[in-house]
Amino acid sequence: MINERLDIRLDSERRRRLAVIAASQDVSVSQAVRLMIDRAYEQSSQADRLRAAQELAQFEIDDVPDPAALGLLLDETYAASPLSYSPIDTHHSSRATCYT
Repeated sequence: MINERLDIRLDSERRRRLAVIAASQDVSVSQAVRLMIDRAYEQSSQADRLRAAQELAQFEIDDVPDPAALGLLLDETYAASPLSYSPIDTHHSSRATCYT
């Protein structure tokens, strides 16, 4: 449900362009604006994810330990908390499991 109103001042050329976009998509001007916001947000999120992936790719990691060994190493290094973390859930391999 749409419940907030946004008032934007546009010059006549931008208003005309917006009307052309809305007509070409067969939607209202308001819906065209909402769709453009959604697309811009998704593009921004994709750019953020790409930037993060590129930064991670710059790390030089020669030997990546398996998840169980990494978990033990982290536990030893940071004194495991009362919650034991296992990155592998044998029943749902895409989810991590937290045991108490």
